[in-house]
Amino acid sequence: MPQAGKPVDHALRARREADIRASALDVLTSKGYAGMRLDEVARLAGVSKSAVYLYFDSKADLYKSVLKSLSVRTAGEIQALRSARDLDYPQRLAQTLDTLYAAMLESPMGALLPVVSETARQHPDLAAYFLTEVRGPLDLALLGLMAEGVAAGAFADRPITRSVPLLVGPIVALALQQSIAVNVAQPPVLDLPALKRAHYELLMAALVPPTLPDTPS
Repeated sequence: MPQAGKPVDHALRARREADIRASALDVLTSKGYAGMRLDEVARLAGVSKSAVYLYFDSKADLYKSVLKSLSVRTAGEIQALRSARDLDYPQRLAQTLDTLYAAMLESPMGALLPVVSETARQHPDLAAYFLTEVRGPLDLALLGLMAEGVAAGAFADRPITRSVPLLVGPIVALALQQSIAVNVAQPPVLDLPALKRAHYELLMAALVPPTLPDTPS
């Protein structure tokens, strides 16, 4: 914690926290939560182990901060799309999928899925944190968008609009495949544009409201 009476350099503090999180992310991705040692994190961040405790209370606190930092931007982007009045709801959904694909397949978030799963089995408190503080805001943003689309008549009111696993299942499956195959000599090549397009088309096929038959005159 900052020393009493000493001015806090907030910019420096933010940079140090970001450096420590980035180093922790590297260790988590390669060794998992059980294998993460704060002395190694400190060495990679270029600080002492005691300095880590100036910014994070514990190993668990650092783990939580890494997860939160990866999800908060994505949740914010989805929330912004909810209020993008220049886009219709299908367009907002398409851009939301783009955001989620980028987060899960083009950033470290997807690579951490096996780590999160393994950690959750050993640490129920960290599992609860992930569900409420990391995944929770993402779920609320996505389901909020779907509910608004239903209310506007753009989407049919079907179970898929209220189920995050049904909406994003393909993204999670692809992220897991990618994280598992990362060390394979010839990992499968993903055609992400084609996969995103197919995913969107499947969703829209389920979401388009039924067309009422013409009433005979």
